[in-house]
Amino acid sequence: MSDPRRFAALTCLAALVLVAAPSSAHVGHNSYCTVQEVAGGLDVKLEVPLALLAQKSEPLLDVEGHVRATTPSGQCTLTATGPEPAERPSSRRFELDFACPGGPVTFSTDYGMDVDRTAQVVCAIDGTAHVFRDGALDHVVGTPPTLLQQLSSFVRLGARHVFGGLDHVLFVLSLLLGVAGAAARDPRSTLRRLVGIVTGFTLGHS
Repeated sequence: MSDPRRFAALTCLAALVLVAAPSSAHVGHNSYCTVQEVAGGLDVKLEVPLALLAQKSEPLLDVEGHVRATTPSGQCTLTATGPEPAERPSSRRFELDFACPGGPVTFSTDYGMDVDRTAQVVCAIDGTAHVFRDGALDHVVGTPPTLLQQLSSFVRLGARHVFGGLDHVLFVLSLLLGVAGAAARDPRSTLRRLVGIVTGFTLGHS
């Protein structure tokens, strides 16, 4: 190989090393969260890597400043706690409770992107995956249920669970047999006992 060709090859190699070194040394910071609709707002759990947390002088205030929820009626009120130990040893967890005015909720976060533009927040939102990254910071979650709607859904779910399985029906029937003997002597008292037993079982199981 002649000297000019060797020089060109070495120059290209040096350029590749210089370009590749920063990219291989830099690893994007991924945080993870779960977002769940609850009565009147959202319940959010956020796990952040220790490497990112170490760059924050006030971690809780920083989370509060970079995780938001709003509705057309205004900003949701945030109550936050943390950081606490998380499932991943290299992470810490924050718990965020948003109380929201009426209407569909838009959840937004740019957590970590102030110190690392490639940072992402990977979330499960009511069971659906969504990634928050630079340029895609908002996601419409929907309208949280009211307390009455949520209680109603729990009662319906409990009733379906109790009466949808043969083992539950047989268990309730066995409870009824316990009061059947007294029915002939005092029907009114027996009816009260029967309602109390079935109601107690249903509420406890729900």
